Amino acid sequence: MIGITATLLAGGRAAWADSRELFIGNSLTLTNNLPALVGQMRTAAGFEDYQQNSSLVPGVGLDWHWADTSSTGAHALLAPGGWDGVVLQDLSINPTDAPWSTRTYVRLWDSEIKQ
Repeated sequence: MIGITATLLAGGRAAWADSRELFIGNSLTLTNNLPALVGQMRTAAGFEDYQQNSSLVPGVGLDWHWADTSSTGAHALLAPGGWDGVVLQDLSINPTDAPWSTRTYVRLWDSEIKQ
């Protein structure tokens, strides 16, 4: 993730002057405070106006977030639109132990994000 973020930060200043990012994941994103880490890297690179929001629940995968229809869940946060980026983080064992689940829910989220 750091390599990807650093590559994005190296892009044109005008294109990255402000950014709204949504994080959907679990304790790996929450414990490491990835939203704040991205903000710190942006600040260090001289970018301003970073806004983020997140739906982070320990021990869950993208399937759980997909089923969550609460007013504070990922669907509700995504619905107003205007996000420059959405970070999806599945349960750490799913890509190896249940790859069909990861593929299914990444595709579902991708479709909703693009809408």
